[in-house]
Amino acid sequence: MNQRLNAVASSGDIDSLYLILQEDAYILERIDQVPFVDTPLHISASAGHVPFSLEIMRLKPSLAKKLNPEGYSPIHLALQNNQTKTVLRLVDIDRDLVCIQGRDGLTPLHIAASGGMDDILAKFLTSCPKSIKQLTNRNESALHIAVKREDIESVKILLQWIQQTCMTSILNWCDDEGNNAMHRVALGNQIEMVKLLINKVDMKAKNLEGKTALDIMKERGLVEDKEVKEMLHGSHILRDVAKFVCSILLFVKRLVITDHPEILYMSKKDRNAILVVYVLIATATYEAALSPPEKDMDFFPPEWISYVCFQQLNTVAFVASMIEICVHLPSGIGYALHLVLPLVICYALLAIVWRSYFPLVITSAVIFLLILSKIPLVRQKVKGGFKPKKPNKLGGRFSFSMEKELTDISVHFGRSG
Repeated sequence: MNQRLNAVASSGDIDSLYLILQEDAYILERIDQVPFVDTPLHISASAGHVPFSLEIMRLKPSLAKKLNPEGYSPIHLALQNNQTKTVLRLVDIDRDLVCIQGRDGLTPLHIAASGGMDDILAKFLTSCPKSIKQLTNRNESALHIAVKREDIESVKILLQWIQQTCMTSILNWCDDEGNNAMHRVALGNQIEMVKLLINKVDMKAKNLEGKTALDIMKERGLVEDKEVKEMLHGSHILRDVAKFVCSILLFVKRLVITDHPEILYMSKKDRNAILVVYVLIATATYEAALSPPEKDMDFFPPEWISYVCFQQLNTVAFVASMIEICVHLPSGIGYALHLVLPLVICYALLAIVWRSYFPLVITSAVIFLLILSKIPLVRQKVKGGFKPKKPNKLGGRFSFSMEKELTDISVHFGRSG
């Protein structure tokens, strides 16, 4: 009977599948009881039979995570056989498949990061953000693998995602040999990757041989490149300022993403719409700061109070819009330095005109924003009775509950801290 089922899986014949199930309703159950086996889902996924694969997966979801005797799951085999459509549809049904570890601890994300699968790599990251934290048996991250395979496009995608999700500590994770991503780049003589990572990874970290990435770069002559020299010997003051600003931006992003992890799953269209709204708010509040209401300090407190209220509310709106713009802009300090920071500095200089009221305005604005940032989480806790919510099925995709997403992010922040 199993041979007959395997033949049906090879052809992708759904009608024949149900004929077999009518004859033996427990056949899939018996297959599932075998620890390591080539299931019908392995066979159909390898062949690219999407409808048949989805039918099997819905009938017996556990088969999607079953490893065969070679140590591969159905999605691993689909990736190896370039069955892109099958891979994407399987992930649509269950995004946790991206985290399945097969032979050598390799996940589908690791395979996608090995090169030539940029679209799939991006899909995996957006579908299952926690997959970026999965390591192989050699303690290699997806970034390690992309660097070793010398795939610069995969490295760019991973870097952008790591920065966008505030998981920059991953950049300094080390493999079994103590090498972080920069060590691997230096060992591979990849000058373009050196330029990508040089300001993002700890250059002073040593591997098990006691060498820093800079030591390896010197041995291989990579520091002789003019652009690399400028990056290494640039102004320390500018680098310190950049690091300080970047740390502030990361703190803000972590605060927002921890309370609102749905931002990670936001579509490009929704993100653009939100950016337009906040840009309009920033413009209006900045214009108001340029031309504040006239004040007469000789008047009685009611006039003074109304003026201070205007300052506070205007600053709250401006700072909130700047924070949201920072969060929704593409990752990287360049966007903040070129777009957001100059506006914030100009606004602060304008606010100095408010003299003694300036500290009061800024302090009130910060406190008010912190309170506002917690309201959605508190409201959800009250409605949910402080009980974890079950995952909801939306449009054929399983989305994590807010509780689980917050747990995943909290686990990461605990590790990175």
